[in-house]
Amino acid sequence: MRCRAGDIAVVVGGGIPENIGSLIHVDSPHPNPETWCVTPLSTLWSDRLRRRVAPSEPEAWRCRDKWLRPLRDSPGEDEMLRITELENAK
Repeated sequence: MRCRAGDIAVVVGGGIPENIGSLIHVDSPHPNPETWCVTPLSTLWSDRLRRRVAPSEPEAWRCRDKWLRPLRDSPGEDEMLRITELENAK
């Protein structure tokens, strides 16, 4: 799998073209194989609700690993998470 729990990733595929390019946080493995429970960091289209959903709205999201690209330059720690942790520590 390309992603790991804790990654920030960009949506690069899937059945909802409106969501391509959206940012998500990879939370934990989903019971379905090669699927993650995720939290949106930007507005996403929900087929179930038939409207766009803001990150602040409670909604259970899942995404196939193959539809995500982690925002990480190389194997190892997600650089954006490291920067965010440094900023939050100030």
